[in-house]
Amino acid sequence: TRGAAIALLGKALLYQGKYAQAQAQLQQLLAAPFNYALAANFDDNFTAGKLTTESIFYVQHKWVGWDQG
Repeated sequence: TRGAAIALLGKALLYQGKYAQAQAQLQQLLAAPFNYALAANFDDNFTAGKLTTESIFYVQHKWVGWDQG
């Protein structure tokens, strides 16, 4: 999504030490049309199948065993 692309660019700029540019990129995620924010309950970020407003980019994975998945 566009939000994920902006977040990844902001993260890359942070690693390069370009803090002002990173802030400008990441600040976009807090305004419309995006609705990213910190989750009300931090534990929800680690609950299987639960998407929060903190979720920008990740792949859901179902654990089925050591030899699968």
